[in-house]
Amino acid sequence: MKPGRIFKREKVLAAAHHRNGVCGEPFEVAIVDDGESKKVVILFEKSPDPRCAVLDIALLAEGNIEFGENSWRGDHYDAAFRGKVHAKIMRDFRKRFPREGE
Repeated sequence: MKPGRIFKREKVLAAAHHRNGVCGEPFEVAIVDDGESKKVVILFEKSPDPRCAVLDIALLAEGNIEFGENSWRGDHYDAAFRGKVHAKIMRDFRKRFPREGE
């Protein structure tokens, strides 16, 4: 593991921006691999303090949403993944909608 890293791996597998309706709070959502399992990371944008929700996908598939069983340090995931998630969303957007001459 690299110095200063919390996770064994910090890979963004998929990412998307969600407007969340007309009056909902926009967020970015990603599937990430932290080296232990794949997780859904939800990063809310318009918060005075960054907010992040994290759920393990395998546990979700089993229907487990219990605190203490499928709960993770959002502050750690926010710090490790927010920039990577946003960069992936922008790369994917540019692939889908290239500017003229690109």
